[in-house]
Amino acid sequence: MIPTPYRSPSRGTSTGRETNDVTYLIEDEGLKDTYVDVKALFGILNHDDSKLKMNTSQAGMIDYFPAKKFMVTYDPATIRETGTVTPEMAGRLDTIRWEFKGQAFEKANLMILDLLATNNWKRPVYFVMTTGGEAYIGLEKYFHLEGLAYRLLPVKANTIEGQTGEVNTGVMYNNLMNRFTWGT
Repeated sequence: MIPTPYRSPSRGTSTGRETNDVTYLIEDEGLKDTYVDVKALFGILNHDDSKLKMNTSQAGMIDYFPAKKFMVTYDPATIRETGTVTPEMAGRLDTIRWEFKGQAFEKANLMILDLLATNNWKRPVYFVMTTGGEAYIGLEKYFHLEGLAYRLLPVKANTIEGQTGEVNTGVMYNNLMNRFTWGT
């Protein structure tokens, strides 16, 4: 199995306490109407993370991102090479853009962002459908149901009101009828 790519180094303190438990979202006025590429954010984090730290009077040094709007780009050649989308979806490719509604990302959400920043669509990214909506961090517009999980694709989902994601009927049928094992 190929390891999942992550760039964020494990950063600890002299006391051994892990950092990055929470990254706050403190919008920079100049970025309010801009979608920030998660690759760029994690590039800064890995090059000079002091640029994404802020000293506060109440909590001391905190990690922060200067935006609430994010994007994940794609390389069309990689998408074709890896078969990430079906030929029918190829004409619907779109940069993933979303706004995070919360005030901070917890570590689990940071790992998702890190994966999106480093994966480059070489491996599929899935979200289980049995978790609460907060685990989706606002990406639902790009979810495609393929059985019991949503696959994140750089294709905006065609949905009906109240439905999360688009049902990929061909893949879902094959998974449910031919791949899943029932009753064992």
